[in-house]
Amino acid sequence: EDKLCDLETIEEKLRYLRQNLTIACEQTDKAESELTSKREKGAKILEKKLSTSLVELGMPSAELFIERSEEMRSSFGIDRITFLLKANKGEKAVSIKDGTSGGELSRLLFALKILLAEKQQPQILVFDEIDANVGGTVAATMGEKIHELGKQRQILTITHFAQVARFGNWHYRVVKEEKGSRTKCFIEELDSKTKEEELLRMIGGVETLHSTNN
Repeated sequence: EDKLCDLETIEEKLRYLRQNLTIACEQTDKAESELTSKREKGAKILEKKLSTSLVELGMPSAELFIERSEEMRSSFGIDRITFLLKANKGEKAVSIKDGTSGGELSRLLFALKILLAEKQQPQILVFDEIDANVGGTVAATMGEKIHELGKQRQILTITHFAQVARFGNWHYRVVKEEKGSRTKCFIEELDSKTKEEELLRMIGGVETLHSTNN
C-alpha cells in the first residue's frame, strides 16, 4: 500500500521538487552574482595596495593584476582567480604560479599578509622566514613594517636577518647540539648583551652594529 501510494503521488512530488529546485537556482544565481561583483571591486583595491607595497619593498616597477575568469560552479562560486605579476619595467605580467622568483614571492606574500592583518585584525601573527630570498635592505624594510604592526598585536617572527631581528622587543635563540647519538634543540631567551652578540653573529661577526634597541 505504501509503494502504491508513493507511485500515485509521484507526479505531485516531482512538481514540488522542481519548484524547490527553481527557487534554489534563483537564490544561488543571485548569491553568485553578488559574490562576483564583490570580488571584482575587491580585486581593484587589492591590486593597487599590493602594487604599492611591492614598490616599498624594493620593486620600483612592480605591478600586480588580479584576473577573473569563469569556471564550473562550485561552493566557491564560478570565479577562477589568477594573480599576475609584472616584476620589472618592460616585462609582461605572468602568473605568480608560473613565473615568480623566490624573492618576488616572499615580498608578495609579506605584503599580502600585512594587508590582511590590517583588515582582519588578528591578535597574533606568525612570520616564519617570510624574508627568505630577499636582500638586506628589503629585509630592513620588512622589519620596520613588522615593528609597526606589532604595536597593535603580538607578533612572533622567525628570521635569519639581523635587520629584522633587531626590531624585536624580546629575543630568543634556537640552538642545535649533538649529544651522543642524538641531536637536541634548545631555545633560550636573550638579554640585552646576548642580543647584541647574536645580532653581530648573524651579520658575520662585525664589531659594531648601529641598531635601535626596542
